[in-house]
Amino acid sequence: MKDDPSGIRKSQNGTEYNIYDYSTDEKAAIIWAVAFGTLLGTLPYNWFYVKFGARFTFLSAGMLSFVSTVLIPTMVSTNFYLLLVIRFFQGIAYAADFAVIGIICMKWAPLDENAFFVSALTIFSPFATSITDSLTGWVSDLLK
Repeated sequence: MKDDPSGIRKSQNGTEYNIYDYSTDEKAAIIWAVAFGTLLGTLPYNWFYVKFGARFTFLSAGMLSFVSTVLIPTMVSTNFYLLLVIRFFQGIAYAADFAVIGIICMKWAPLDENAFFVSALTIFSPFATSITDSLTGWVSDLLK
């Protein structure tokens, strides 16, 4: 993103800088904000699943993920700290995925197939990363 000319701004002293050119520490903070949200969101989502059921709890996580993902481009171009907050909320929504895995296995999987269900339900994370990384490179080459 640092090569995107739409992010070039002038500072008060007249030099140009790109708002998308994050430092190594800022990049790390963008990533750990999701991890921190996932850590803090896991226990509350487990409680919500027990108290309110999976349907509306998982729906609320999906809506939180949708809203925070839609807000990412705005936060990237306006305020780094708000970007971290939005990424934190993405992590909270991501925590709902892992909490629902136990419920699905408990209700739908026979006891002798529990391990298969857990592995099938948790493969989405590395699988999604593999696909999106490949597609992102391909789309980036198309847009050049």
